[in-house]
Amino acid sequence: HPPIIEDLTFTLPEKTYLGPVINTIKSTYRLIKSVKLSKIYQQNYTFAITYQSMLKDLSATNITPIRKTIVSLLKTKFKAKLVGKL
Repeated sequence: HPPIIEDLTFTLPEKTYLGPVINTIKSTYRLIKSVKLSKIYQQNYTFAITYQSMLKDLSATNITPIRKTIVSLLKTKFKAKLVGKL
């Protein structure tokens, strides 16, 4: 089944270690197959997130709650702010 790849950009506080941020995103849900840092501009970090299921094709409906959980977790754990809107 094909993957869905999307970019999420967060503004992170200075001196935030990216390893724990990436691990937090990866461990949010089992459909997240990979997380890569794709861009950095000032304090904005863009992560390319790959979602994939071995059982079925995914749709935006499947991804939306996962995305909301990622944004909420990073806000709580790292004081990260999503750039843009969900």
